[in-house]
Amino acid sequence: MHPSSGSAQDTLPAFTAKEINGRTIIGWNNPDIELRQLIIQRSADSLKGYQSIMSMPDPTSFSNGYLVKSTDSIRYFYRIFYVKPNGRYFFTNGKKAIKEIKQILPPPKSSPLAVANQPIKVIVSPPIVTPTFISPITETEKEVVQEAVNYIEEEVNSKKYERVQLNIPVSKIEDIEKISKFIKKDSVVTENMFQPSAFIYINPGGNLMLILPNPEKKHFSFFVYKEDGALLFNMKNIKESKLLIDRSNFMSSGWFNYELYDGQKPKEKSKFFIPPENR
Repeated sequence: MHPSSGSAQDTLPAFTAKEINGRTIIGWNNPDIELRQLIIQRSADSLKGYQSIMSMPDPTSFSNGYLVKSTDSIRYFYRIFYVKPNGRYFFTNGKKAIKEIKQILPPPKSSPLAVANQPIKVIVSPPIVTPTFISPITETEKEVVQEAVNYIEEEVNSKKYERVQLNIPVSKIEDIEKISKFIKKDSVVTENMFQPSAFIYINPGGNLMLILPNPEKKHFSFFVYKEDGALLFNMKNIKESKLLIDRSNFMSSGWFNYELYDGQKPKEKSKFFIPPENR
């Protein structure tokens, strides 16, 4: 079989393995919609000792991929084991990931995170003064105003109105403070809520699934940030329509912010939660 045209991925039994910024991306195209199972394996040896590291949740997807954090100590060989109908199974040849040296680039200029640390230039313009024409008060208007002033003075001097002192119990003020603290605390909780997305979800294994429509015709970039805003990792020009990002890329459970772009155009900005690993 030959690689499909118009895509950067190879067609099974061929596949691509590349290492970018300390992460290994395994990608492939699969024209067989009846594929029963597809498992990614790796080994420190090219011929033996392979161990399964991931069973893809949707083996029938045409363009698929898997992202795993690379290790500095071992340069692994990767291969794919897949099963067709009637129990027929195949192993691809093992290969090492090709290291691509790419700098971790900041998000596109349109992102607020990209310009957060940029100096702000403030240009202060002198106020524009517009001349205002005030017509003189007529004698009749003076009389009306004076009558109104006299009426107000008579009402106040007649003592028909008494000043009322509002005595608010201290306990009530304390209750208000407690309520305000509760509201602030609750607002923090509601901020950390996963918003339904058409592009990402967390699978039962705690891994992040990235779903991209027609990636071969677009230029998708994916940026992931820690809660403090520090960039954790990014991927540019993604060509897999379904990419499983292994939980090992996040180092720990918790909330992470992300930004998805198509070229310079932002597609989605939100957050997701990686659950603790079940042991």
